[in-house]
Amino acid sequence: MKDVRARELAQIHIAAKALRLDEDEYRDLMFAVTRVRSAAELDWTGRKRLLDHFGKLGWKNDAGRPSDPTSRKIRALWLSLRDAGKIKDPSERALRKFVRRMVHVERLEWLDPRSASTVIEALKAWRARPDSEVVASV
Repeated sequence: MKDVRARELAQIHIAAKALRLDEDEYRDLMFAVTRVRSAAELDWTGRKRLLDHFGKLGWKNDAGRPSDPTSRKIRALWLSLRDAGKIKDPSERALRKFVRRMVHVERLEWLDPRSASTVIEALKAWRARPDSEVVASV
């Protein structure tokens, strides 16, 4: 249950950021929809109601998969490593773990250009390694 709550709270904050709500707008909107001013106070129905409202405002929940060009490139490189047999676990979770270890950033959509470049170059270098240095568990 904690995982669901944490995921929903993360989605709420991602949605607020994607909708470009400043702190006051975010809290006022949350209060209008749920009658609380802090996401930590939301129960399951409040989180669902707020996420549904964000959807009505135009936010699309893409299951945590950022669709910006840089994130798509990183994901494509990651999957090319899978196709080459160089990684055991090609999941999103494993990719996030790799990114966290490389640049200490939790999510692809939070990468700044410099960190994104570091991740991209590391994936390219990994892909270019000879096959004798393959199959790493991330």
